[in-house]
Amino acid sequence: VQEFGYYFAIFGGVIAIGGLTSGWIIAKLGIATTMAIGIALMMIGGLSMLAWHYFYEINLSGFLIPMALACTGSVFLVGGAASRALEPFSRIAGTAAAA
Repeated sequence: VQEFGYYFAIFGGVIAIGGLTSGWIIAKLGIATTMAIGIALMMIGGLSMLAWHYFYEINLSGFLIPMALACTGSVFLVGGAASRALEPFSRIAGTAAAA
């Protein structure tokens, strides 16, 4: 039970690093590529968890590592989707984001 906080902190770091990386990838490669990378990471995370469970006994590593990949993918998708959704409202992006 005590370790739960540590694992939760790890995923907080994964989200922070994923957000920073997502912004960099959007600037370099564009929104569509960032979202495609996010989808790929989520699929790799899910399939690796399934494979880990199929070939080995599911354990903490078999859950946390694939979930870190999937979590990073979801951060890429959220950032890309929000950017794409607010594109038509560039003049009032702050107001649109608040709404």
